[in-house]
Amino acid sequence: MSWGRPIDLIVVPPSAVGQDGAVATKNVTIGKRSQVADLRKAIAEAVGKLAYTDLVLYFQNESGPYSNRLRVLSDDFTLKENGVAAGATIVCQTAVMEKMKSKGAESLYYMWSQTQPAIAEDQRVQPDGDPKKLGQDKQEAVEGVVPLRKIANYSWVDDSRKLVKIYITSDEDPLALAAAGSEKDSHVEAEFKQQSLKITVKGKSATHVLEVEELEHGIVPDECKVKVSAGKKISVTLRKAKDDQFWHTLLLRK
Repeated sequence: MSWGRPIDLIVVPPSAVGQDGAVATKNVTIGKRSQVADLRKAIAEAVGKLAYTDLVLYFQNESGPYSNRLRVLSDDFTLKENGVAAGATIVCQTAVMEKMKSKGAESLYYMWSQTQPAIAEDQRVQPDGDPKKLGQDKQEAVEGVVPLRKIANYSWVDDSRKLVKIYITSDEDPLALAAAGSEKDSHVEAEFKQQSLKITVKGKSATHVLEVEELEHGIVPDECKVKVSAGKKISVTLRKAKDDQFWHTLLLRK
C-alpha cells in the first residue's frame, strides 16, 4: 500500500525546552497518506525513550489552511485528510500530562505562545483543582491539566421547519459519550452564538470538543440546547433563525 508522497515535518517533543530556553526539535519524514498512529511511531523512534501510545499530537501548517493555530490530529483520518502539509510543525503532548514547572519559560506551551498566534488559555489547558505547595521550598504546582480532543465523528439532520439536530452517539465517539455522564449529572457544556456552536465534554483524561465556527445558517442561541442520554448519545438541538429554511449542509460552504 502506498502511503503517498513523503513530506518533511518539524516535531516538537514533550519537554522540548532546555534550561537555556532553546527548543530541541526533530525532523521526521513520512508519507502524506500515513495514519496518525504511524506518525506517533515515527516520532517515538526519532525522539527515543518515548511511549508512542501516550502521545497526543497537534499540528500547525507553515502557511495556508490550518496555519492560524494548533489543531488536534484526529486518529480517524490520515495526515492528508487532517490537512497536514509539508513543513508543518507537530507539537507533542503526553496523554498523561507531566506536571509543568511553575517557571513559564520552561513550559512547552509558554514557548509555543511566544512564537505563534495567541491561543486562549482555556483552549490550551483545562484547570482541575487548586495549586498545592511542594516540599519545603514552597514552590507551587501548576493546576492539573488534561489534553483537548476534537470530536470529529457526529451526525446531523434538518429535523423540521424550525429545528436542526446534531447527534454524537456511542458508535461515533465512545470516549466523548463515556465522559458525558447522564442527563442529571451531565459533564457537557454548550455555547451557542448566532451562527456558531461549541460543545465541551469535560472528562477526567481529556476534554472533548465539538466546535463549528460557521454554521450554514443562523440560529437562535437562547432556544438551542444539549441533552445527554447516558450510554446512548449527546443530542444538540439548534433553533433555526428562519423557519422553513432548509439546511443543505451544517457547515457554511465557502
